[in-house]
Parts: sequence; C-alpha cells; structure tokens
Amino acid sequence: MAAQRPRILLVDDDLDIRLLLKAVLSDEGYQVVAAGNGLEAIQEAMLEPPDLVILDLMMPEMSGTEVAARLSREGRGAPPLLVISAASDAEIVATNLGASRLLHKPFDLQALLDDVATLVAEA
Repeated sequence: MAAQRPRILLVDDDLDIRLLLKAVLSDEGYQVVAAGNGLEAIQEAMLEPPDLVILDLMMPEMSGTEVAARLSREGRGAPPLLVISAASDAEIVATNLGASRLLHKPFDLQALLDDVATLVAEA
C-alpha cells in the first residue's frame, strides 16, 4: 500500500494565491486542501487534521490569528504553522502564534517549497 501523501491546509483569502499554491504543492506530491476564509479552514481541519497549515494573517471575517487560536483550541493536535503575510507586524504575530516559519509576501516560491518540505519532514 502506498504511503499517504502529507495533507496541507492552505488558508488565504486571495484566490490567485490559493490556486497557484495548490497547483504547485500538488505537483510536489502533497494533498492540498484550500480554504478561502477562516471558517472553511476550521471546518476542513476538523474533518481531517492537516500535517501542515499555511496561513495568511490578514483575511476578512476571521483573521489568521483567530484561525490559529481556534485550530489550537479545537483541533486534534497542533500541526506546524507556516505563516505567509504582507503585514508589517508579521514577525511579531507569527512568533506569538508559535509559527514554525514566516514568509513575507511577495515570497519566493522555492523558499516556500523548501520550508514546506522541512516542516512536513519534521512533523
């Protein structure tokens, strides 16, 4: 039986970023579930816990900070968190959330792939 592909929960309100990252990460062999807002992210994480969460901080309705707090509080386990953000205070927020990595938008795609590979291997 083949090993299960690592499951990544990608949370970003920007459709273009979601589509691009989902395609690139899927091509790399990951199972990617994309959520356009925090509520979708929480629902997806409750259905099947991810091995990694890629999370934007600035989203309408429910911020990335709120999503991370709810995932931590309601989730089954705490998967590594890779924060992607254009926020000026992203480093402080990511540190406070316990994020494993932070990439500032716009980010280098290869840097993201490298971070994802490292975090999934460590999980």
